[in-house]
Amino acid sequence: MSMETIVEHPPSPRRNRGNKAGGVARVALPDADKAGRDQFVEWVNEFECSVHIDRMGNLFARREGTDPNRDPVVIGSHLDSQPTGGKFDGA
Repeated sequence: MSMETIVEHPPSPRRNRGNKAGGVARVALPDADKAGRDQFVEWVNEFECSVHIDRMGNLFARREGTDPNRDPVVIGSHLDSQPTGGKFDGA
């Protein structure tokens, strides 16, 4: 997967999983949640990121920059949603 592909067609765990109201429903802990987390780890590994999972199950991906003297850029989201999450809830 290239950076151009990510920018043009970002991978999304919400793809084809909308509810009738146009939102999403990705609750944490069922098998589908585990599959989504595994998919996320696979994607970030393609970009040579290190992955850390804390005691609460939160995933952190980090890709080192080319200059170790500069601060990293950090972004975040969550993979799950509220049971009646809106279109842009989560990943």
